[in-house]
Amino acid sequence: MNTRATYIAKPKTNGLLAGLAGLVAGLVAGLVARLFRHTGGAAATEFAMIALALATFTGGVTEFGRYLYIQSTIEFEGERILRDASIQGTGSETEIAAMLQSRLSAAIGAGSSIAVTFVPTGDASTRLISLNVGYSFQPVTPLLSASPWPMTVTALHAVPVTG
Repeated sequence: MNTRATYIAKPKTNGLLAGLAGLVAGLVAGLVARLFRHTGGAAATEFAMIALALATFTGGVTEFGRYLYIQSTIEFEGERILRDASIQGTGSETEIAAMLQSRLSAAIGAGSSIAVTFVPTGDASTRLISLNVGYSFQPVTPLLSASPWPMTVTALHAVPVTG
């Protein structure tokens, strides 16, 4: 019969972190050593090809995010103007368009076309305000900025007729 005692050590947090740090340091040291071992330039060429594709992909994702942000801003400001117009009493089409233009130019800059029209309804106590905003989004990334991306946002809001 074996009388030898077996001890199982409980893992310590500090030991685990030190082991993980040692593993990462070993991987980094191995990568650096491999990079200096290859002197033929193949690693640099592969890196250049992958870096170009990664930079293009990252630029595209960034531009798409900017596009969605600007579209969301236009929708929010348009709905906000229409809500304000319904609460304060409806102004004229030109007043609503001017208010939206000033808010949009502060948020996204100039370059948007705004069309506000009142749509008649069968009910005399309400009318609809139709808002169409056109914007020409110009990407900043050189590969994507060959032509602007058109953007159209439409909103429709019911407004009670006052007076």
